[in-house]
Amino acid sequence: QSSRTHRAVGIGYTAAVAVSAPCAVVMAFHAYPGTLPGGQAIATSGFTLLALAWGASLIRAVLAISRGDRNAHRAWMIVNFSLTFAAVTLRLQNGVLIALGQQTFELLYPLLAYTCWVPNVLVAAATVARVRRRTDAVTE
Repeated sequence: QSSRTHRAVGIGYTAAVAVSAPCAVVMAFHAYPGTLPGGQAIATSGFTLLALAWGASLIRAVLAISRGDRNAHRAWMIVNFSLTFAAVTLRLQNGVLIALGQQTFELLYPLLAYTCWVPNVLVAAATVARVRRRTDAVTE
């Protein structure tokens, strides 16, 4: 039953991300530019890359499980969840900028388009590496 539940939740999650990632690409072009020189390009490119990575990692995870590669599926879903969590990271960082004052917020907000997801992916990559080392140690 646990595997049925996992599959049902996975199908729902896949549908949600499959709809949301393309919408996020469109939304990226309407990101707040702030006052940082080049802010519009920074914000748009950061959020566009996030959306594309989010969709691509989902596709890789689905393809992996469709060919029965559970380890690759697990790795790609760790990356995908880290990209989904960018929404939380963005809001936490946004709160910090607001607390630092209006001028700081206005200047630095476009940088959040990258800082909300790049560190998450780095943590995901380290997590995947740790899981692989542990899995390899068990199979040796």
